[in-house]
Amino acid sequence: MENQWLRKRDSGGQSCRRDGKLITHANEMLTLSTHEDYMELCSLDVLGLKDRLEEKCTDPSGNTNANVIGKEFYHGKEVEFVCPRDSILVPASSRNLRCQDGQWRGTIPSCKASCPSLSQLFDGYKWGRSRTHGSSVQFRCYYGHKLVGSSRVVCNDGRWSDQMPKCLAICNPIRSISNGWVYGRGNLKGDKLSFRCRTDYILDGEQFIKCTGNRRWNAKKPTCRAPCRRFGVQPFRGGYIRRDGYKHNEEVTFGCRDPLVIDGQVTLRCNDGTWNDRLPTCGGLCLFS
Repeated sequence: MENQWLRKRDSGGQSCRRDGKLITHANEMLTLSTHEDYMELCSLDVLGLKDRLEEKCTDPSGNTNANVIGKEFYHGKEVEFVCPRDSILVPASSRNLRCQDGQWRGTIPSCKASCPSLSQLFDGYKWGRSRTHGSSVQFRCYYGHKLVGSSRVVCNDGRWSDQMPKCLAICNPIRSISNGWVYGRGNLKGDKLSFRCRTDYILDGEQFIKCTGNRRWNAKKPTCRAPCRRFGVQPFRGGYIRRDGYKHNEEVTFGCRDPLVIDGQVTLRCNDGTWNDRLPTCGGLCLFS
């Protein structure tokens, strides 16, 4: 039927030939015209066109939020789908659809809204400016900061797939201390750590520290200082202990029984497992005339 036009006529029941056969029943008639001569009058039923002309596609406006341009939905007719501003048509290939045999040839599209603008990412940056449906934006933080949240968001019909992340300042991580324990694992700005030492070890420094950002804690990492060896009840011959302190930074004081006198330091101080001087002794008195 290419390059032909149809003109509706009433033939009053005239029949027509097709493939050498006589058609005796004909109702609504058409005159078929080509580039040459007119063909004989034939029934729409005979040519198989009547049903096709009457086949109608469903109104697509009930299945889409796009604006439908075109109000005729018969076989061979086309409609166009248009989205409002700040929306895109998905799929874009379905902008124009043709009705064929009672079915639209293609997927009925819909309009997908763009997402709102994202706010500024402090102490970091983002790339990807598009806000249309299906587009994505990625995030990175500056040195000394850690990204908290999603590193990438995707626009899905007017909504981002996740909230905006944050870039928080960090401190150098502290995972352990010798002869002690660290409580808390965070190293973001505002995070706190606490420390405890083994039995007889002394914590030298702050028990609690806080991350202030810019890779700095508000105090130095503490250490656990070792105890010094104990001297016992009788530290040396003729001597005794007046005050017994053997932990880091503690002191021990010695004395001698009469008439002996001490030879050396009366007091020793413990410094991370080592006494600051040698152990004294007790000696006798020498009399001169």
